[in-house]
Amino acid sequence: MSRAVQAATEVGLSGLLIAPGPDLVWLTAYQPTAITERLTLLLLAADREPTLVVPVLERPDAEAAPEAPVLAMADWTDGVDPCPVAGALLRRDGAFGISDSAWAMHLLGLQELLPGTRHRSLTNCLPMLRAVKDPQALDRLAAAGERVIETGDAVVLDFGGLLGGYGSDTTRTVSVGPPSTVVQEVHEVVRRAQQAAFEAVRPGVTCQEIDRVARRIITQAGYGKEFLHRRGHGIGVTTHRLNNTDHRFAKVQ
Repeated sequence: MSRAVQAATEVGLSGLLIAPGPDLVWLTAYQPTAITERLTLLLLAADREPTLVVPVLERPDAEAAPEAPVLAMADWTDGVDPCPVAGALLRRDGAFGISDSAWAMHLLGLQELLPGTRHRSLTNCLPMLRAVKDPQALDRLAAAGERVIETGDAVVLDFGGLLGGYGSDTTRTVSVGPPSTVVQEVHEVVRRAQQAAFEAVRPGVTCQEIDRVARRIITQAGYGKEFLHRRGHGIGVTTHRLNNTDHRFAKVQ
């Protein structure tokens, strides 16, 4: 990260904005489970410590990354605009290199918030940044695929497929061998919450009410702090996003 900041300074940049993808993996060894519309952004600049802006849902995963100890974390919660969280960490008149993989909606949001900033593609301004492999990178290459699933593990399977541009989305958790007492307990809590939410669905009921039904059961069972996501999300030609609709007020049809 220090070398990246130095290289950025040498080409006249105030700092770097690193989105999920190859650049973030190279710098921090952190890769979100899925790259979605939720803003995750590593901010690197000479005048501040490296800071990772991350959804609160994914913060535990980010904190487990190898380079997490040298990162400051700034998290944000679903339903809140994350751009002010990131924007508060940037120079209002700065020039920044930004990952090619960054979402346009995130960049446009930052530009609207900070109209005095300028941005350049990392491919164009620092094309050789990842080209030379240091010993740490070589070690990572050698270690890839080392972890083997073992008896006692709980494994989350989250996958889908496309047909005519429309996607399926299926998530299942399986236990390798007999599930532990804790896994059985949590499974039962989630099952009850899911069933209650299912039974609460009616025409005209808001999505936030369905969420509250499930959240109430999980909170009463003592797991409220672990319920960091939402009860559900849109699906169609994209996943997660409800186009032009606030998930809290969308009505079930």
